[in-house]
Amino acid sequence: MEGDKEAEAATPNPFGLVTEHALNDHFDIGSTLGPLLPPSLPVGRYLGECGRLLGATLPRLLDALFRKMDEALNDQADKSANDASPVTVDRVRRARQRIQSDFFQRVRQAAARAAMDQPRLERPSASAPQRCTAAAPAQAELEEILATENLVSKAESRYRDPLAAIDAHLARLRGRGDLDGRANPYAPLALCESFQAALKSVGDLEPAVRLQLYKGFGKQVMDRLGPFYSMCAAAATRATEVHPEGAALGNDSGMLVAPFEQLRDLLHRQEAAGRFIPARRGVVDTGELLGLLGRLDLDAELARGGVSSARLREQLSTVLARTRWVGRGRRALSPEDEDTLDLVFLFFEHLLRGNTVPDAIGVLIARMQIPVAKLALLDKGFFSDPGHPARRLLNHVGQAAVGWSDDDRGPDSLYGMIERVTERLILDFDGDPGLFSELDGWFVAHLAREQAQADLVETRVLAEVDTRSSGLEQQVVDAAIAERRAIHARVPPVADSILYEGLQQVLRATYRTEGPDSGSWRSVLELVDRLLWSVQPKDGAAERRELLRMIPELLRALRARLDVTGCDQRRVARWFRDLQTAHLAVLQGASMGRNPVSGRGCAPEYGAPPGCGLPLGSWLELIGPDGARTRLKLAWRSPDNDALTFVDRHGQRGPRLTGSEVARLLERGSAAVIDDGREPIADRALRSVLSALVD
Repeated sequence: MEGDKEAEAATPNPFGLVTEHALNDHFDIGSTLGPLLPPSLPVGRYLGECGRLLGATLPRLLDALFRKMDEALNDQADKSANDASPVTVDRVRRARQRIQSDFFQRVRQAAARAAMDQPRLERPSASAPQRCTAAAPAQAELEEILATENLVSKAESRYRDPLAAIDAHLARLRGRGDLDGRANPYAPLALCESFQAALKSVGDLEPAVRLQLYKGFGKQVMDRLGPFYSMCAAAATRATEVHPEGAALGNDSGMLVAPFEQLRDLLHRQEAAGRFIPARRGVVDTGELLGLLGRLDLDAELARGGVSSARLREQLSTVLARTRWVGRGRRALSPEDEDTLDLVFLFFEHLLRGNTVPDAIGVLIARMQIPVAKLALLDKGFFSDPGHPARRLLNHVGQAAVGWSDDDRGPDSLYGMIERVTERLILDFDGDPGLFSELDGWFVAHLAREQAQADLVETRVLAEVDTRSSGLEQQVVDAAIAERRAIHARVPPVADSILYEGLQQVLRATYRTEGPDSGSWRSVLELVDRLLWSVQPKDGAAERRELLRMIPELLRALRARLDVTGCDQRRVARWFRDLQTAHLAVLQGASMGRNPVSGRGCAPEYGAPPGCGLPLGSWLELIGPDGARTRLKLAWRSPDNDALTFVDRHGQRGPRLTGSEVARLLERGSAAVIDDGREPIADRALRSVLSALVD
């Protein structure tokens, strides 16, 4: 125990708090990695803040890891008659300090390289056997690779949202639209690779013990990093380094950060003169203002057909005019509160522009202005936090509204759900943002049930559609697989299973949604090529080293593609185990393949079907002679564009139309293409506000 305490004291905070002037010292990189470039300072400050949080977390988690490991090995030693068991326990204890210090050092170096925008070093890989005659080295190596891949996959899935926020912020700080996920030095992949490399620095641990350490690292470290990633994501939303004009241009991540003070500065630039409040006016405090907002007559506005921001401003001015400051005339809002209301009202004006949201639902959303204004007066994070409860709720409402049609207004319809949400916000909001979270959860749960039912109906509809396209789709997919498979003399059964039971479905889905000329289609075919190459015999040590290097990325890419099609995880795990055996055989120089089997659907190559102008998944609004509006989604089209199948938001089939008929309807104004709402409406509105203020 004393040794443990000494080790802990030696590295109380391995990452520490970084400052702009001491970044090199903070990461302990000295002069070996070169000087810090000035453009990287914002990135360094952010990574330093995250490093301080990680440094306060990791030592405790690693201590738990080795404590649990010690207990497990002692239990094994007690149950074993093998004299080597106590030796193993002692060996792990001696290796602990070296593993920890090497792990911390690698994380520091990765953060330093990221701060200076330098590429990450190649992932660690053991030297491939010059000629693997023994199974043990290659077997152990592959088991470690698979263990690391499983750790990374599980953590990336668990922490998907905060990791996306962190990556988006790093991209903004570097002035790029997007960054590879490997750019985050604290991401699960980076941490697991650093731990893997630290274990490799200790050469006298048995493979079984190393696998136990991987398992413990997953349970005691990776599974407990949720608070760390959440805090880093929160720090990203609080950051103020983003230049206003840059924010107005936006980024490709769909997550927009617009700090309140930044918005206020832009708002004041638009004014011909600065704000001036006469000294003899009384200032209404925020608490009283919340009460005044509750007295605005929304019902009167609804009777006029809507709730406009201009009318709300007029009503608030009227209420203020009636509220006298004893002996000193009329009263006014504080500059900050007035700016907050101006920004909220401006936000809603931009939110309801365009045709994403139908007019009737737009009226309901407009009624949310008062509760959102109250929330923003108390919590300026509404503007800067992409994950703010109010923004999430608005985004989900907007996304659902894309497919709503005028004739769907029952109490249990989408319209009825949004109406209930709005009423609850108006009547029950008392300053607690938890109400927005509660209503968002309720709303999303209802949508999920509706969507599940709609998917079933749509599946049945599409199953009844003319099968000519389905047959062509299968022929193109089978031909693409057969062409690549024919290149290789022998293919092991597991590769065939992955091809024909897994990737074939991925290719069919890609064909339907994006077509065979798309980048996604080419990407899946490249994955097929890599899979087939990985199970072919290798000539020499260089090819075996390349195989070991590519296996983690291959497994990760396979898992990601198969997950999208909903492939059974137990089947995927079985495939990966069998694929590990096949890779081991390749590294040993053995052959596990079999001759290609005909009858897998080989077919002549077919050309890509012509496009029809509207991508699959597009929403179209049809306007009837009586003005009734119906929104439909393009769910299927024939290769010759001669037949289009539309469904409504419930999955029910719409009218039969051809591509030329749709073109004529659009030309006559009897149809309109709906903004698909892929960018969340709250983020789109805020981006539009920023653009308007910057121009």
